[in-house]
Amino acid sequence: MKTYEVPIKVLNNGMLEIPKEFIDILPQNTILKATFSIPDNYKIEEKEWKDMAVREFIEGYDAEDSIYDKL
Repeated sequence: MKTYEVPIKVLNNGMLEIPKEFIDILPQNTILKATFSIPDNYKIEEKEWKDMAVREFIEGYDAEDSIYDKL
């Protein structure tokens, strides 16, 4: 897996604005994994973080992961 660091702007409608030169090298019709660094001065409630973490965990759970449930 290759990793790129690119500035991305979050628009008022929630869409992400990615620089054109980066879009040109992205594979089309592919799901990518993204990590976001949020500025320290941006306040997000602890409950929002926890809710998002639970959602992401559940969405990422796969039937193949059930082998770890027995450990």
